[in-house]
Amino acid sequence: MERKAALRFLETALRTVFKEVKRSVPYENYNKSRFDEVTSLDFCMETELIARIKAYDSHARFLSEEYNSSAELEQNMWVIDPIDGTCNLTHGIHTYGIQCAYCENGAPVFAAVYFPFSDEMFTAIGGEGAWLNGVRIKAASR
Repeated sequence: MERKAALRFLETALRTVFKEVKRSVPYENYNKSRFDEVTSLDFCMETELIARIKAYDSHARFLSEEYNSSAELEQNMWVIDPIDGTCNLTHGIHTYGIQCAYCENGAPVFAAVYFPFSDEMFTAIGGEGAWLNGVRIKAASR
């Protein structure tokens, strides 16, 4: 799989899926456990992301929070957290994001995290660097 092309696909998928699901899915909140919440958006976003990734990568396997959380991280696998920060979302705090990474042999190869409220897309490719909305970012030297 060509990493840059796959990452561009993933960026588009995260943005598009969030907008489509947020607009079309009735919002419902559930308690996953005593201290953990899940929403209808979590389930729908994960389902839609998996469908789009399968269309892009027919051999795709997944480790995902809602439906495949007990899967082992294997050789080549997509890792999805459809809404990281669900509690923030349910309480009206805009600090939440959609995360997805592609791993080979258990190690991340590339990843994207989309923060919809601020329209910030953080991306990274192993050994090549990280970007915010397509602009290269670096850690401070100190």
